[in-house]
Amino acid sequence: GRARYVQWYRQTRGARPNARPEAREHSPPWPGGRPNHYLFDLNRDWAWATQKETRARLDPYHRWMPHVHADFHEQGTGDPYYFAPGAEPMHEALTSFQEGFQETMGRANAEVFDREGWLYFTGERFDLFYPGYGDTWPLFNGAVGMTYEQAGGGRAGLLIQTGADDSLSLNQRIAHHHATALQTVETAAAERDRLADAFAEYYRTARSGDLRGETTAYVVSGANDDRRAALANLLDRQRIRYHYAAEGGAARGRSYATGRTERFRVAPGDLVVPAAQPKARLARVLFERRSALSDSLTYDITAWALPFAFGMDAHAATEELDLRTRSSAAAPSARGDAAGSRTAAAAPSPDGERAAPYAYLAEWRSLADARLLGRLLEKGIRVRSAREPFEAGGRRWGRGTLVVARADNDDLGSRFADAVRDAAGDQPLTPLRSGLTPSGPDFGSAGVALVEKPQVAVLAGAGLSAYSVGEVWHVFDQRLGYPATLLRTDDIDADALAGFDVLVMPSGDYGDVFPGDEARTLLRRWVEDGGRLVAMGRATRFLAATDGFGLEQKDATADADAGETDDALLRRYARRERRAASTRVPGAVFRARLDPTHPLAYGYAGSGGTRAGYYTLKRGASAPPPLEGEGGWNVATLPRGDGSVAPVSGFAGTEAQRRLAGSLVFGVEEIGEGRAVYLVDDPLFRGFWQGGMLLFANAVFLVGP
Repeated sequence: GRARYVQWYRQTRGARPNARPEAREHSPPWPGGRPNHYLFDLNRDWAWATQKETRARLDPYHRWMPHVHADFHEQGTGDPYYFAPGAEPMHEALTSFQEGFQETMGRANAEVFDREGWLYFTGERFDLFYPGYGDTWPLFNGAVGMTYEQAGGGRAGLLIQTGADDSLSLNQRIAHHHATALQTVETAAAERDRLADAFAEYYRTARSGDLRGETTAYVVSGANDDRRAALANLLDRQRIRYHYAAEGGAARGRSYATGRTERFRVAPGDLVVPAAQPKARLARVLFERRSALSDSLTYDITAWALPFAFGMDAHAATEELDLRTRSSAAAPSARGDAAGSRTAAAAPSPDGERAAPYAYLAEWRSLADARLLGRLLEKGIRVRSAREPFEAGGRRWGRGTLVVARADNDDLGSRFADAVRDAAGDQPLTPLRSGLTPSGPDFGSAGVALVEKPQVAVLAGAGLSAYSVGEVWHVFDQRLGYPATLLRTDDIDADALAGFDVLVMPSGDYGDVFPGDEARTLLRRWVEDGGRLVAMGRATRFLAATDGFGLEQKDATADADAGETDDALLRRYARRERRAASTRVPGAVFRARLDPTHPLAYGYAGSGGTRAGYYTLKRGASAPPPLEGEGGWNVATLPRGDGSVAPVSGFAGTEAQRRLAGSLVFGVEEIGEGRAVYLVDDPLFRGFWQGGMLLFANAVFLVGP
């Protein structure tokens, strides 16, 4: 990002910097300099390590394990300097020493800024709750983590005017950061004994089990070994210890699905994360079902529990587990690369020979299976997808199951088996001798339909969220390994769309992308002619306001103001932030009802060991009502309840909960020969919401006529 910004700035500045904010050099083009190559915000990725830059810094961090970690940032051009202590809410996993030492460091920095006469502020805006920051993640690893924010952002350049008679230079910005850096080192050196003792105590209490409270371990279902492998991969990067149950047994614990304490079964292969371990606090923060929130006015999301993010059933055990375990190295499917791939080799089924099968079957339960489909299609191998469950090879197969039949690939001749196995790699395949099934559709049935190889385009450019574009680009490039063409938003016309079957609209403002009736008619006609439109986040709001699409949108302000008394209206300014909080959903997990019979939800019937439904992360109160009419399919909706729906984790304002009840989460509309897929919530959030990635793959590969 920095290289992108610096190159652009050098191209636009003159012999002398122009301080006027209107100058071209202060308006960097999309996507700006903050995001990395794949347009991710690396200051949100510390806990998830989806990006290689994050992984590259976690290893040296774990070698050094610093006692103090300062993360230097920039904010808006008109803001004074910010340094610790942080703002509320502070996560309750922080120790009293960590909170107190932030005060110590703040006083030391204040002395320097007071002496120089520089403006600053503390204890506001930048809270210490979300674990993915460069201050909170070190805090949950025992350090005193802090953020330092200097005015400038991505537009200050060498010099920018900040007021009628004031300006801010790069030299001043450097001087401020340099001053806090030196003062931080000096204060840490002066307090080295206290810091070292507190750090040692942090890990002593973690290992001893003093911190675990009623939770002895987190038990995650191993029913979906691809997702389990991906979760194990994340834990490995964070150095969180875990093992696998080597046998079944009974235990007691709090269910993630219901929130109730109950008896549950531990199955062989379930992933077990002990609460007493060196990374006890980080494990607790990443796994706890609900984090205590001291203030609802937060800077980021308020829910991220890994079982929800990975779409896996789990329990927080409240008693010691008396079970034999095995190490992660001995567990099956432990490779767990970025796609969460399995390592099991293809094996013959009870009724088939590996050398000359009638067809190969592959499950459809995870992103690894979608990656397999992409590889097969890229190699020109034709694949079918089951639209109904069936029996074959002595077992039951679910909707979405991939069927690679020799009859569909007779051009491969004797190379059929080798070509399919080569494309599959380490993905398990089941060969069968016959296409006749004991129950369910036979392989030549219309219920086992050919999957067309999609030509995919992703809109990217001004007006769109760079982070949303990046999530989509990254999932194609790094997770699915399937080609997608990024189209500039100012290059959209009939000719540009003609060569594509699937068009992904990442979240963003599309008013200038499709500025008038003619451009919007072009989009609808492309869908009518057989195109598949996948709209995400704010793109769904644009379609809700566009003629020809059946999606609607509620008015949040109207709902929030309904029923206000005159007295309440007179007092609104004094309580404006709290009043706004009642309509906010800064990032909370809701359990949506799911229709697993629709292609958009294939692979979610019991996927991950979940009892039912889908855990969606809502980052706003957007609440379109369910689709109506014959061509509208409501694939995922929030329950109506008694007129309000509460999150299973995180904060949502009371007004927002009422507004969200019964609203659409994911839907599909049939328009002519094509489809519009509405993803109101982000199924790819920051690259770590593994539970939604298969659903996105369904939208790309399986939703169609």
